[in-house]
Amino acid sequence: MAASDRPLDEAPEDAARHDAAQLILWGSAFPYGSGVVAEANLAVVTPFVEDVSRQTWSIELKSLGRSVLVTLDALPDRQFAFWPMALTGEILSE
Repeated sequence: MAASDRPLDEAPEDAARHDAAQLILWGSAFPYGSGVVAEANLAVVTPFVEDVSRQTWSIELKSLGRSVLVTLDALPDRQFAFWPMALTGEILSE
């Protein structure tokens, strides 16, 4: 995993492909009182045609002693925006 504090000057998916990444997480932070508000986004890179058949996403759901495995070969969306988060105190000191 690579991290960078450089501005994202290109489309998220282009930046991920440039670094051969499957996911790219980016966002921004703004001062808010004694803390900050952080906005985060996640992009899942569209696979190259030759990779599509090998890309599956799985999640195991466990409840009441039972387990179900759900597997998809496609995601409903490739970009996700998270709710803004207010960060204060100990979180910021780390």
